[in-house]
Amino acid sequence: LSPEPLDLTGWAILDRFESRHGLNGALAPGATMIVTVSAPVQLGNDGGIITLVDATGSAVHRVSYTAQQAARAGWTIVF
Repeated sequence: LSPEPLDLTGWAILDRFESRHGLNGALAPGATMIVTVSAPVQLGNDGGIITLVDATGSAVHRVSYTAQQAARAGWTIVF
């Protein structure tokens, strides 16, 4: 919610096993980002929690998704 661009260097998405998918670049104020995760990050088919951490490793946000959302192969889950 910053009025300034946010540098995502060192930020990451973590799965339930804390496997990391690194982020980079800058996010403009009010912008969104599509993140496509790949191995080693694993999103469970029974639902789960995805954590966003900043460059210091501190959790910034967590979101959950349901087994019903995960069952829709090929669909994007919007958080």
